[in-house]
Amino acid sequence: MDRNFVEIDYSQVNKKRNVVCGDVFISKKVKGEDRIVSVLADGLGSGVKANVLASLTATMACNYIANNIDIIKVAKIILATLPVCSFRKIGYSTFTIIDVHRSGDVRIIEYDNPEIMLFRNKKFIDLDKETFCLKTSENRDAHIKFFETKLQLGDRLIFFSDGVTQSGIGKRSMPLGWDTEMIKRYINDICYLDPDISCKELSRKIVSRSVKNDSGLSADDITCVAIHYRKPRRTMVITGPPFYEENDRKIALMADEFKGKKIICGGTTSNIIARELNLEMDVNIEDMRKNPEAPPTASMKGFSLITEGTVTINNALLILKNKIKSTSKDSAQKLADHLLDSDVIHFVVGTKINPAHQDPNLPVELEIRRNLIRSLCKTLEKDYLKETKITFF
Repeated sequence: MDRNFVEIDYSQVNKKRNVVCGDVFISKKVKGEDRIVSVLADGLGSGVKANVLASLTATMACNYIANNIDIIKVAKIILATLPVCSFRKIGYSTFTIIDVHRSGDVRIIEYDNPEIMLFRNKKFIDLDKETFCLKTSENRDAHIKFFETKLQLGDRLIFFSDGVTQSGIGKRSMPLGWDTEMIKRYINDICYLDPDISCKELSRKIVSRSVKNDSGLSADDITCVAIHYRKPRRTMVITGPPFYEENDRKIALMADEFKGKKIICGGTTSNIIARELNLEMDVNIEDMRKNPEAPPTASMKGFSLITEGTVTINNALLILKNKIKSTSKDSAQKLADHLLDSDVIHFVVGTKINPAHQDPNLPVELEIRRNLIRSLCKTLEKDYLKETKITFF
């Protein structure tokens, strides 16, 4: 049976004229436990000092929860550890901690951040939270809220820093800021128009609207995180001819029977699959017109993308590693976009060496195909919380 998937992503904008964000978001997969721990911390004030407070809070919380330390004990440790601001004489960082299992079990703990929202079946669900009164390092009362539940398929969790709720404050239409009910209506409208919207896009829209509320100049650091519990989006990437030619047919049938997006990287590989499945392949001439220097893509029935091989994979890896935000839609960017839009990615890698890639004049970055794919998988898993699998032929 296909297991459900936890999609998590966020969007963030610094306070105007600040080069460092006072909000910090960290998300970490716990190996072997099918859990993801996510923390949003909002440091006191803005800029570097706020970032230090938030980074300390988020890192501590993420590591402690990942190691199964009691969630209330974690809150006590954080509150007792935060350094004291020399100006305001308080040590302070608000936080939201989410510990979600792939089974749907989720634990939530909040301290002074706007309350998390649970969107289920086109409506928001009230969360019955427990409240604990703890002490900060200055012996102040800190009210910690705790909640645990089991997510249902399709559920979304949305949470954010107070840069969202305080956006637009003082305006006639929102004298006290962007209140909870207005935010809920906005999210509901977005999900109504696009029920399958990605967490990245949903969080981006909320942050963009917050900045718009501030007349285009963010009055505070603004961060929004979205979580979606759903069926996984699967993609198969086939690259390289198999070492033994008798496996040509096997790879083609794997592609034909795969349920999900299918991508081919490599001219020889695409020719093999076209031949074995008796399909026509057409080069996209428009790509050559737009960018004559970049390898064009091709089209074939049943396949979402067909590109050149090693060079394109290498360039896509660089885009993902460096988190390059480009409006370019060359083959490498298209490949990166497809991978980011997927949850479980199965790489089928042929191990026959292309003689062209043994030329010592080629850049060092052009590793042998198998090592390149391993690097790509590592980046997708570590930086983007994807699941990957490699089958060599």
